[in-house]
Amino acid sequence: LLIACANVSNLFLVRASSREREFAIRTALGGSRVHVIRQLLIESGVLALAGGGLGLALAVVGNRILLAMRPASLPRMDTVSIDLSVLAFTAGASIFAALLFGLFPAIQVSKPRLTDSLKDRGRSSSLSRQRLFRNGIVVAEVALSLVLMIGAGLMIRSFMALQQVEPGYDPENVLTFNIALPGNRYPDPEKRIFFDTFEAQLLALPGVTSVSAASTVPLQNNVFTGRYGPLEAATDESLYGQAAYRAVRPGYFRTLRTSLIEGRLFSAADFADSTPVVVVDEVLAALIAPNRSAVGERLLIRITTLDPQEVEVIGVVEHQRGPSLARDGQEGIYVTNLYAGTFGGLAYAVRTTADAQGLVRQIRSEVDALDPMLPLSDVRTMEARVDEAMTETRFAMALIGAFGFMALALASIGIYGVLSHTVRQRVGEIGVRMALGAQAGNILKLVIRQGLTLTGVGLVAGLVASVWATQLMQSLLVDVPTTDVTTYVAMALVFVVVAVVASWLPARRATRIDPVVALREE
Repeated sequence: LLIACANVSNLFLVRASSREREFAIRTALGGSRVHVIRQLLIESGVLALAGGGLGLALAVVGNRILLAMRPASLPRMDTVSIDLSVLAFTAGASIFAALLFGLFPAIQVSKPRLTDSLKDRGRSSSLSRQRLFRNGIVVAEVALSLVLMIGAGLMIRSFMALQQVEPGYDPENVLTFNIALPGNRYPDPEKRIFFDTFEAQLLALPGVTSVSAASTVPLQNNVFTGRYGPLEAATDESLYGQAAYRAVRPGYFRTLRTSLIEGRLFSAADFADSTPVVVVDEVLAALIAPNRSAVGERLLIRITTLDPQEVEVIGVVEHQRGPSLARDGQEGIYVTNLYAGTFGGLAYAVRTTADAQGLVRQIRSEVDALDPMLPLSDVRTMEARVDEAMTETRFAMALIGAFGFMALALASIGIYGVLSHTVRQRVGEIGVRMALGAQAGNILKLVIRQGLTLTGVGLVAGLVASVWATQLMQSLLVDVPTTDVTTYVAMALVFVVVAVVASWLPARRATRIDPVVALREE
């Protein structure tokens, strides 16, 4: 909004300066300064309200697009609509914008120097002051636009980085769902029998290659966390850390294709009794054994009892990102579901060679065959979970990217507008230069140099402002620093290219000035 107001203010000042003779005549005939300011503010108000009305029309379309892109993590997005409060805000913003971009030009031209203004071409000593103000506005536009452009560039880099993230599992062709067994109908022994039978039936389905379950699967938000520490933590509680615990059934790592780094995975014997052994991920392994193998390390963990229990690390696996792909998340500890206790509900992962979504009906039939009263919940493919985990970053990228593109367009219009007016003001000078032998290339360089000078000052100011402003979006970035040099340089170069194009158009017009005509007018 500030960039748009700065742009319109510049254009209003150019328009008002061209009417300086008109205002001088009005003043000479008895018009007061208040009358002139009021007229210009009314004109700016009509323009602002018309723009606000058009903005509302665009908002209706834009609102539908944003709602279609909304991430599930943003609450109450479905209630966003164009209502009376939005209309009131738009009216208020339009009036504010009218005052913002209309007041200064009105003040500038409301007190003309009558003698100078009524001369042949209405030249005024205020021209240099107005030119300085217009140039300052362009510098501010470029600076503000670059901040948004850099923000958009950082979000694009984040989204690209997010797509390259190794989540620690292969989401392709995996269907996930939750199933819960009510305790009043399924005591502990029967729960184990049900899950064993159910998994055997799922494995018999056409295309299914592996089946497993856990207390939660990656990218689910209900992850259980608990304390862990070295044996010395028994006497020094400050040594405890916080980890994400996951109780798993046989084949969990194979189904999700989570790689074993060292040691071994749970064996059938580990699932047959409650032997206190655990598998840890590479993040936790680096914490408990930074310069040696973590296999064989003994830890204190607290899952099923108030007192910590001693366990042995038998293997180290790849770190699974969850509940977010954008962050590494907590270190992980895996135990057998028998050790953690029999769960009433489990989150299943079913890998297939075909489309995972096509399994839903068959799995529902298998559940009905065992117990038609059991519901399936949170039924989604793993790819859908991954896509949803990227939604927040994609949404922010679209928003900031749209603002950045509009800012770039407004800034280029601002540069073009100022240089066009400058060329019109310097027609006589350019005519003299060409009469004295200046070539078209010299005139072209003269105008483009002015545009690039304004752009350069704005870029320097924008780069400094971006270093501070981008700190506010730290939580949105993925594996990209807020001061990413590549993004800063790339966005600055984009701006330079746009500035050259915006400067070239009025410069090209300047080279076509006929020296004879220009000198005659002068």
